[in-house]
Amino acid sequence: MDYSRILTAMNPKLLFSGRFDRYYRWAACAVVAAFLVCLYVLYCYYLTLMGRTTALQHVGLRIILGAIGAVGALSGILLSKVMWTYYRQGDATSNASKRFWFFIMTFVSLYGCAAYYFLVYERVRAETELVGKPDKSSPRTPLLR
Repeated sequence: MDYSRILTAMNPKLLFSGRFDRYYRWAACAVVAAFLVCLYVLYCYYLTLMGRTTALQHVGLRIILGAIGAVGALSGILLSKVMWTYYRQGDATSNASKRFWFFIMTFVSLYGCAAYYFLVYERVRAETELVGKPDKSSPRTPLLR
């Protein structure tokens, strides 16, 4: 099976239909968790330089942190591909906003795409969902009995 076709030929209508939003949210949260793990590992490295002991001496913690990092990296790849596709084909924000997010997603790639997801994609999805739902105060057609 040729998996490269799956990653390169993503259909934007399918990607942004709302079907995969749950997975995008999980991927963005996994990227944030990987960022926090990186901060913790850097803090432990700093403590090691200062001559103190850290919890990284335990193999179990290393395995857990490594698993979180691996899931975060794979999630970041998925999220990066999807958010760049949305940026190119579905983003209707201003040009200044697009330039700003271009630099953020280019130079801080994985974390920039997670920030783009939370700050742009989710907001736009929420606005489009609110537009599509009927208002509670509007008269409804009576049910047939």
